[in-house]
Amino acid sequence: MDFIVELIKRAIPFLLLSIGAVVAIKIYMIAKMKRFDLAEVLFSFFRLYNSDERSMSSNRKRIAFMWWNNLLNYYIYFVVGLSILIYLVTKNA
Repeated sequence: MDFIVELIKRAIPFLLLSIGAVVAIKIYMIAKMKRFDLAEVLFSFFRLYNSDERSMSSNRKRIAFMWWNNLLNYYIYFVVGLSILIYLVTKNA
């Protein structure tokens, strides 16, 4: 178990760099779907679309945007949660 925790701890800087790439992807997606707006980018990290919203949309690009937004948000939440968990487990080590 210590091996897995240590392996994840070593990978955290790379995972946090990948969050930077995800932010760049989200900025590109928002700029392509709408116009670039800093508030829209910030609020997109807290916006999760449910299946009803996706099924009610008739625009295929909008549906793809909602799906990718959810996927990228889940990835960010997972990496941040994992980083906090590993930090709390190893802070006294």
